[in-house]
Amino acid sequence: MKKQNRLSILIFSILILFAFVSCKDKTKTTVTTPTVTVEKAISKTIPVYYDFVGNTQSIQSVNITARVEGYLTERNFKDGQNVNKGDLLFVIDPRTYEASLDEAKAQLEKDRAAYNYSIEQVVRYQPLVKKQYITTDEYDQYVTQSDEALAAVKADEAQVVQAELNLSYCYMRAPFSGRIGRRMVDVGNLVGVAGQDNTLATLVKLDPIYVYFSPTERDIAILTQQYNKGKLKAYVVLPDEKIYPEEGYVDFIDNTVDESTGTLTMRAVIPNPEKIILPGQYTKIRLYVDDKPNAVLVPQKAVLSQQGDNLVYVLGKDNKVKSTEVTIGSEYKQYTVINKGLKAGQVIVTDGVQKIQDGVEVDPKYADSGSKNADSTVVDSKKSTNKDN
Repeated sequence: MKKQNRLSILIFSILILFAFVSCKDKTKTTVTTPTVTVEKAISKTIPVYYDFVGNTQSIQSVNITARVEGYLTERNFKDGQNVNKGDLLFVIDPRTYEASLDEAKAQLEKDRAAYNYSIEQVVRYQPLVKKQYITTDEYDQYVTQSDEALAAVKADEAQVVQAELNLSYCYMRAPFSGRIGRRMVDVGNLVGVAGQDNTLATLVKLDPIYVYFSPTERDIAILTQQYNKGKLKAYVVLPDEKIYPEEGYVDFIDNTVDESTGTLTMRAVIPNPEKIILPGQYTKIRLYVDDKPNAVLVPQKAVLSQQGDNLVYVLGKDNKVKSTEVTIGSEYKQYTVINKGLKAGQVIVTDGVQKIQDGVEVDPKYADSGSKNADSTVVDSKKSTNKDN
């Protein structure tokens, strides 16, 4: 009886074992090969740009200031209006200064008459002194009176010039074309009082406009080399990441590196005909540096970041993938430049990377677009706007 029970238990155990193995085999047969999208890494010559954070400044700015005292009688602009060189902006009541000019001119005419009379006296008495009809001392007095009259005329002429200047200061005109800010003083107020702030408005020139930026020591050498070769082209990147259509250039590189920051101040001149860019803005400035030949390009989504390293999955023999560490360089649109670790022509996984791991066999599907339409505009990701500029 005991032998029969033992035999039954043995047979039952064998049956359970066969059933487990059979189920495991069935499980293995249900594993599917993951489908992924792949593309070939391409090679082409691309331009390289460096990006920096900069701030804009007006190329020319001036305070419209009252230079003579008087009541403001006219304001001939709207706040924020674009004005042209020579436009009349403010008028101070000119009547007092017109009267001063008339007085100075009258005094000048009076003293000119006295001078002319003194000249006649010198001419009249000159032959008489030779004949000793008058003494030399008497004649010298006439000459001295003539000299004094001439000095008075010159002083009067200076007074006329000063009066004309004072009168001209009553009419304040735009010294250049630009945009005027809000008025600081309304019509009817007394302006030009000594010891007070007599700024009436501020005028700035908006076209072109300056962008100041500060590359680090790492970038100074290559930027200076390109600057010395000729124009270092510059572009403004707008807040929506669109490129401002006007091409500018770097016109100034400072002569000293800031010891505290390790940066060098540079300046770009950007045409601004639409006056979209305003002084005081922080903006991204993009510099064209050079062309990079035979750059290896892959879609950005193919590059994975893991613990500070960058890698891509490369399709190998038997459709098995292998993770490969790469050094990335530049980025633009949907592409990344690979500086090291990948060659042009190698097939890399672009979609489905979350479904695979090193050594897994995959079902590769080539992307329809491939990489034939790669854009040629490149921005060096290492020269990003996160730099200490």
